[in-house]
Amino acid sequence: RGEIVDIPYWPGYEGISDQDFVRRASDYNLDPFGSGYVQQCQGDDDPHTNPLFIDVITTSHAWANPPLDEFIIWQNYIIPTRDNLYDVYFGYFYSGPIGNLPSPNGMDDCCYYDLENYVSIVYDSEDIDDGPVPGPYGLRMYPAEKLNASGKERIELSELNVSFVVLDPTAMTDTEKWDIIYTSHHVEQENCGPWDRATTYTWVIFGPIDSLVVGDTLKVTWSEVLGQGYEGFYHNLSVSDWLYENDFSTPAPPPSPEVSFSIASNQVTLDWTPT
Repeated sequence: RGEIVDIPYWPGYEGISDQDFVRRASDYNLDPFGSGYVQQCQGDDDPHTNPLFIDVITTSHAWANPPLDEFIIWQNYIIPTRDNLYDVYFGYFYSGPIGNLPSPNGMDDCCYYDLENYVSIVYDSEDIDDGPVPGPYGLRMYPAEKLNASGKERIELSELNVSFVVLDPTAMTDTEKWDIIYTSHHVEQENCGPWDRATTYTWVIFGPIDSLVVGDTLKVTWSEVLGQGYEGFYHNLSVSDWLYENDFSTPAPPPSPEVSFSIASNQVTLDWTPT
C-alpha cells in the first residue's frame, strides 16, 4: 500500500492494499504457428478468434487484517485499441463448487441473485453431507466508470439492464451467448443442483453501454466476498461497500520507529525512544 512501481503499461502504479496484483491481457495476440489471432482455451478444437482488439488490465486487492480480510476487490480496465465498440455489456462468469479441498463437491450447491445489493450468491445446501462447509460466497458488482480525456463518467447499475443466467457455456458459440445470456435481460430464480459437472455456472451481465470508443477506458469493479453464514456474509459485504465508497482509503500503520542498540556483556539493549 502506497508503494509506487513502474509497470511497462502502467508507469507510476501506486498500490492501494496490502497485496496488489496487476496483469494485462488482450484478445489480438498472433498465433506463433500462423493461422491468425488466437484465444487459447483448453479443449477448443479451433482456438482462433475474431478479436475486438481490446486490452484488459486487471488489478486485485487484498488486505491482511480484519475487518478487511474477508473479501478481494477486483478492478478491470477495458481499453479498445483499434475499433470503436457499441452496445457494450460487461460482467462476470463464475464456475466453482462450495466445499472443502482437495475435492469440493458442488453437486448440491445453490445460487441466486440479490437484486437489491447487486450481488450473486452461491451456497452449499444440505442435500449432500460435505461436512463443515464455509459460505456463502458472493460477487458484488459496483458502478462502472467510463474514463477518457474529458474526465470520468460514473455509470450506475440501476441505469442498465441486468441478466443473471445459470448456464454451462460448453460448446456454445459467441452468438448463442450474446442472444441467451447477454441480451436476455432476465434474472433467473434460485437454482439448485444436481449439476452436470458438479459445479454451478453463473453469469451476471450489465448493459448495454451505448459506446466505448478508442480513447475511452471502461473501469469495472467488483468484490469477491466470503462469510461464515449469512450474517457474516452481509457484514463483510457492508465493509466492502464502505471501503469502495471511501475510495479504498484505510488507516495507515504508524511509521516504523528509529531503533538503535547497544551491546554489553551477555545483553543487547534496544532503544526506540522518539527523537
